[in-house]
Amino acid sequence: MQLERLSNNILQTQMNLSVEQLIQDFNLSRKSSLYTDKTRRYYSQQLSHFQTWLVGKDIIIVDQITPSLIRLFLSEHADRGEKPNTTHARYRAIKTFLRWLENEELLLKNPIAKVGPPKVPKELQPPLKDDELNKIISYLEREKGNLAIRNRALFYLLLDSGIRIEECLKLRIGDINQEGTFVVHGKGQKDRLVRISGTTHGYLSKYLKIRNGQDGSPLWIGVRGEMTINGLMETLEKLGKKVKVHLSAHEIRRTFAVKSLKNGMNLRALQLLLGHADISTTTRYLDLAESDIIDQHKLASPVENLRVCRLTR
Repeated sequence: MQLERLSNNILQTQMNLSVEQLIQDFNLSRKSSLYTDKTRRYYSQQLSHFQTWLVGKDIIIVDQITPSLIRLFLSEHADRGEKPNTTHARYRAIKTFLRWLENEELLLKNPIAKVGPPKVPKELQPPLKDDELNKIISYLEREKGNLAIRNRALFYLLLDSGIRIEECLKLRIGDINQEGTFVVHGKGQKDRLVRISGTTHGYLSKYLKIRNGQDGSPLWIGVRGEMTINGLMETLEKLGKKVKVHLSAHEIRRTFAVKSLKNGMNLRALQLLLGHADISTTTRYLDLAESDIIDQHKLASPVENLRVCRLTR
């Protein structure tokens, strides 16, 4: 009986911990688990915003959070015209935080268990069109100088591998072998094997000659040293503006996925190359890969291309 009372007292003390303190503890757990800086910033920003909102509702203790409060928080942001993806990101951060509390036995009942996720449209932005790719490649082939050599290698590597921008910047000289294969350090500290073609490897080899660095040094550098995420995004944005094509790293990744499917790659192989934990994420690209079926049929219809049918119709 005394042991039960002691256990209840300990639990009650845990329940009285403030949301602010628990968020700090959660953020520390993300850091100790070696989550990336980007992932930690995402949780920190989203949960800090949620905690500020709770304070405005006089909610300070974690066990005061109810399903109704979470729904109100999400609906208020949706009513302001917030993009569904942004609202969904808020939901995911709160869900991960509350599940962590539950696993740490700091929460008796998880209020988010009764809150469904906000609906997000399943539409994906289209990949780069062939004429847009031709514009980019033609421009890159015309450009001269060391910066042009680097940009060619960078663009071809992103297009040929489909790796994420953060993964690209983690690459070091010597990571990519002569066969064009290399290991990518992806999300969740998960490594995967990817490959580039001989053509892309050729552009990379030309860049490495002017890069003139030692094995283990950052692969991509700019005017001021090691290339940053902002520097890479700015490079692609400037390239896009010069050829009047909207260009980003994710558009290149999406183009890699759709082109690979159209060229016959199976879904499982694409999932592994992209580093998707869930194949349902990869499946979304099928809709984009099949979106031009009607146009392709108009061009290739066996009946439309029969001379006799045209004459007798």
